[in-house]
Amino acid sequence: MKRIKVAAVIGLLACAACASAPVSNTEQLTSDPAYTDAISNLSRIEITERFNIASYKSELDGTAIKIGWTPSAHESQFEQSAVPEKRTGKQIDNNNDQSIGEVFEIQNSMSPPGWRVEPNAMLHLESGLRCPNDINIVSQDLKYDLSKIFHFDDTKRNVACLYTANVTGTSFSIYASHWPDITQEEHAYGAVSAIFEAYEVIEEMTVQVATVKREDDATGSNEILDDLEIPHAIGFKINNQNAEQVKTALWVVKIFDWHVKVRATYELEDQVSELIAALYFATSHLDVRAKNLKYPTVPGVDV
Repeated sequence: MKRIKVAAVIGLLACAACASAPVSNTEQLTSDPAYTDAISNLSRIEITERFNIASYKSELDGTAIKIGWTPSAHESQFEQSAVPEKRTGKQIDNNNDQSIGEVFEIQNSMSPPGWRVEPNAMLHLESGLRCPNDINIVSQDLKYDLSKIFHFDDTKRNVACLYTANVTGTSFSIYASHWPDITQEEHAYGAVSAIFEAYEVIEEMTVQVATVKREDDATGSNEILDDLEIPHAIGFKINNQNAEQVKTALWVVKIFDWHVKVRATYELEDQVSELIAALYFATSHLDVRAKNLKYPTVPGVDV
């Protein structure tokens, strides 16, 4: 897969050679440790060694939840991305939902502002979200490729990465949104409400939740995992756009002023795809947490 070419980064590196050029905290952000690296090329045994895996059911009442706020642009992006179509890195045309904003194809030479090319990933500097070029579970012959990056508004603080699999009909998106005034519960129930609006929901289902196993240092502490936020995880059996019964799920957590969410759709019995989405959510949670513990996001643009 071709990695995106970032012309803006070239200019940034050129300026870095000037002694008088200021360097922001996010420009200094390094990719190590990068928790998302831990899920590439892992066997099932290695996954169980590094992660705790449990099934979870939210115990909703099974009816559509209506609240005053929904992340509608997120759901519109996810629903549209389920249907293959040719896109460019420009503003979406009038035939699509304008609220989605800008779409960047990984295969072309567009340069998403606010992102940095890493050796094996794209790094969103403000949130710390790290989107690997691919996620490859060799033992299961399953591979996800990073295919698109979305900017939902001009702040570049509401973004998503879309992953498509070598298995037809399987995809997931990871979102990072700077929403200080939205609670995690509001986001979770808003996302559920948007799902009910977009699909025919048949029933609620259990969903896998992954957590990274602690490896405390000699002092018995691990700052990244101390007081770790507890996410919401919700799954549903739905009829998709092709009138096929599939499973769709979401995981969402708020870390300081950032929200991290994964939305995934896959076949009803496809536990491997669900596991990958759950693992990526868990590691993305930690990557965003690690960045914001060290370099908290402040008002205004810091990239």
